[in-house]
Amino acid sequence: MEDEDALNVFDRGYLEYKQFDHYCKEGIRFVTRLKNNACVEVLKEL
Repeated sequence: MEDEDALNVFDRGYLEYKQFDHYCKEGIRFVTRLKNNACVEVLKEL
């Protein structure tokens, strides 16, 4: 079981988008560097 306060960090070479979708649905926090051609949708700027 993961610590709910954990922040997972992935290298740009790790491109498991389905896994990233799973993390988002489960509320698992993570950061990764995106490729230059990644399509993103900004939800909110802080």
